[in-house]
Amino acid sequence: MSNAPDSPPLALTGSCLCGAIAYELRSSPKAVSHCHCRICQKAHGAAFATYGSVPAKDLVFTQGQEQLRSFVSSPGITRCFCQQCGSSLTWHSA
Repeated sequence: MSNAPDSPPLALTGSCLCGAIAYELRSSPKAVSHCHCRICQKAHGAAFATYGSVPAKDLVFTQGQEQLRSFVSSPGITRCFCQQCGSSLTWHSA
């Protein structure tokens, strides 16, 4: 994920489904995992959810942070989503 030997890495960008919220990852995911727990299955409507971990300081919302809502889905876990389209965006532990 780099341009040239001495250039900074490219930022990864994304958004929710409707585009109201946009974000940028300022570092590469350090760990990628699949969670098969029942809560992740329900939250994503699938057999598992895939997550990439980055330090909190490296996730920057560049648009629509006021559209972000949160929900405590289980003890110590907060999930964030777009209030307009319902896209699941992040989760973090206490």
